[in-house]
Order: sequence, then C-alpha cells, then structure tokens
Amino acid sequence: MRMRYSERKWSRKAGSVMVMFTLMLPFVLVPMVGLAIDATMLYSVKAKLQAAVDGGAIAAAQSLNSGMTFTAQKATAEKTAHQFIRANIVTSTAGRGGYWGAYDLNDTNCDLNGQPVTGGSNPCVIAAEDNTNKRRTVAVNASVQVPLLFMRVLGFSTATVTAKGTAARRDVVMVLVLDRSNSMTPALQALKDGATSFVNQCQSGRGRLGLVAFGGSAMVAYPPSDWNRAVPTGPDTSFKDPDTAASPNILTSISNIAIGSNTGTAEALMLAYKELQAANQPGALNVIVLFTDGLPNGITANFNNTA
Repeated sequence: MRMRYSERKWSRKAGSVMVMFTLMLPFVLVPMVGLAIDATMLYSVKAKLQAAVDGGAIAAAQSLNSGMTFTAQKATAEKTAHQFIRANIVTSTAGRGGYWGAYDLNDTNCDLNGQPVTGGSNPCVIAAEDNTNKRRTVAVNASVQVPLLFMRVLGFSTATVTAKGTAARRDVVMVLVLDRSNSMTPALQALKDGATSFVNQCQSGRGRLGLVAFGGSAMVAYPPSDWNRAVPTGPDTSFKDPDTAASPNILTSISNIAIGSNTGTAEALMLAYKELQAANQPGALNVIVLFTDGLPNGITANFNNTA
C-alpha cells in the first residue's frame, strides 16, 4: 500500500522532533533538571546553616553577661557561638556523613569583610561593645562546602554556602518594685524567692539593679544610700557585692522585706521612676518591674511640711 504525501510529511516531522529531543537531552534537559535538584539541595543546606548561625548569634549575645570585663564576656560569647553552630549543623571533613554531604565548616577564618575564606586571618565571630548606646553585638559568619550531584556534567563539583547573623543585647537598668502589704502575707515568701532567683541570673558589673519595697508608703531598699536622699544615684552595677549590716546588697535587702500596712503603689512607682532618672542611662533598657497582688488602696502624703 502506498503512503500518502501528507503521511510521509508528518513522519518526517516526527523524526525531526525526536532527533532534536535526543540532541537536547544531554545539553539542555539534563542540566536543567540537575540544576533544579542541586539548587534544592543547596537551599536546604543554606536554611540549616542559617538557623545554626542565627542560633549561635543569639546564644552568644545571651552569654555576654558572663564575666566582669568585656574581654572575658567576649571570649565566652565567641566560644558559645562556635559550640552552638557545630551542635546544629552536622558536617564532615571528607564530604561524607554531613548534612546533604556538607563538609569543611568554616566559622573561624574570615577576610577583612567578614566573609569566610580559606586561610583568612580574621575571626568569623566578632563581639563588640557600644558604650555610647549601651549595647553589645555579636556578628557571626560561617560557610560550608556542598558536593553537587548533577551539575558535575557541566564541570561544577562543589558549591560554597554561606550564612551570617547578628544579635544585639542592650544594657539594662531595672528597678524591682515589691509589694509587702498585709494582703501579701501568704505570698510574700514566694515573691522573695522568685525575686532572689531572678537577681541571681543577672551579672554584676554590667546591668544595674535597684529595689523599692512598699506597703502604705514606699522606700528605696537598694541602693541603701538612696533612701531618703535628696540627690539619689540610682540602681548600680554592684548589686550583688559582699554586703554589711550598714550597707546590704540587693539580695539581703530582698530577704529583709517584712509584711506591713496598705497598698500604696503610686509612691512606689514614683520612687522607681526617680531612681531610673538618677541612673541617667538613656541608651540602656530602662525598666520598672512591679510585683503586687491587688489594686492600690492607700496613699502617703506629707502636706505643707517645710522641713
């Protein structure tokens, strides 16, 4: 049976398409599919590394209260960042066993711009302090090598994935305002225990803490030198220093709080605010923390007293 002209023409076109498809397979389609697969793998490694770097920066910033001097704090922060990164992304040195084959983690050698490079002479974790703005920062950079799978066809065997993160911590000026009114009788010990535990998590030498205790009236319990003083100095950085009977530290002052009288919250908050003003640290995080079990029910007033 003879093939009609239109059928022969269609057959030639189909053959041409198959030839073009065959030619495109190694040069276009395989590289495109390989690029998509390798890009997905690199994105996954990037997300993992970024999470590790961000976590390392935050953990390092949180550790900046460890040590009396910034030099000691800096060393602790940098060590914390390295430990956190290594704990949160698994890498190897031979390209096997790591997350998606990731290897050669570099979070120690960077160039002048903070980019991880082989043989870099600058650190990749940098802690710095800004005394003007009462803030300390930690910048973290890291990189890993990732073996490629399909892009080897085009001569690309590995790719470098980098991540960077920054965390900041402001110095704190805080006044604890503790209610010691009669209604606090069943809860006072729990309040004192909680306040003591909180203070023990703060590091002397950097943050500033103060204490106001109030019942029907209020007093500055720490620093003790500010009690009834015309020009107070405000919360200080030595709140946990060894104390004496004449000059107790903030922990002793908390333990000495006793029950008494009404709830005169207004005067307590006024004194706490004046203490923050006296510290005069506008760049810091200035905070009043009020602990009370109820609404104010009294005030303290001293009218027309010229003394």
